[in-house]
Amino acid sequence: MSTDDRCVLAKDFQKVKYLILRFFERTGLLHSEFVLMNIINDCGSPEGMSICQIATELEITPPAVSRTVKCLCEKGLVTRRVNALNRRSATVSLTDKGAALLNTAHEEFVGMMNHISVKMGSDRVREFNELLEEVIEIMSEYVLGGEDDKK
Repeated sequence: MSTDDRCVLAKDFQKVKYLILRFFERTGLLHSEFVLMNIINDCGSPEGMSICQIATELEITPPAVSRTVKCLCEKGLVTRRVNALNRRSATVSLTDKGAALLNTAHEEFVGMMNHISVKMGSDRVREFNELLEEVIEIMSEYVLGGEDDKK
């Protein structure tokens, strides 16, 4: 691969990252907030999830989760309830406003995927998906080594 090809590939990765971040800004959420809200939503428990459970799912530290939860609380998108039996533990759940915004963000995301599919056509999307899966596999091998086998 030539230096020019590597530069184009790196720039294209940056463009995709930029567009994904901008997409989530349009929904009123940061990407990290969207991901965290999805984890809470997918847990299926009306009581929500503990900070530690969320941290484990996202493979990040509890303080990082707490910072994002604080921002989401300030936006009225999640509630944080202190555990009466253990005041150091808290449970986080989506508010109605948070669930509605998450639903809207999902609909917007599906809309973007449909837009791409219509513009590219199903054969090219399928080909792109196959190439992207190969890129992800190669990147995982390089970046994670055997780590991805543990999951």
